[in-house]
Amino acid sequence: MPPEQVDGDLFLIDPFTLEEMANDTCLEAPGDIATRVGKAAGPAAAKSALKNQLARIAIQRDLSERIAQWAGEFRSKGYQDREINKKFFIEQGLTINQALAQKSVDMKKLLEEL
Repeated sequence: MPPEQVDGDLFLIDPFTLEEMANDTCLEAPGDIATRVGKAAGPAAAKSALKNQLARIAIQRDLSERIAQWAGEFRSKGYQDREINKKFFIEQGLTINQALAQKSVDMKKLLEEL
């Protein structure tokens, strides 16, 4: 579970929470989704699910790159990673991992805002 509230800097998160937060950003392989959906709803649905997952992965990649650029701008001004992460949370209301685990439409919106 991600932190519910942040009043300051977080210095220690237990390994289980760190792993859970990182796993949220790992998107399922498009082929696996297509197979699962195909069994439940047929080939047309499988093809659509495959296409949607490929698009989500591309959006996540683009957002990840944009966040890295955004963070790099602050790093070049002397900000430390903890300050950059805190700034992102304050401005966006979610952690970077949470941002990368959103639905496609929400990642796309954030990409446009950054």
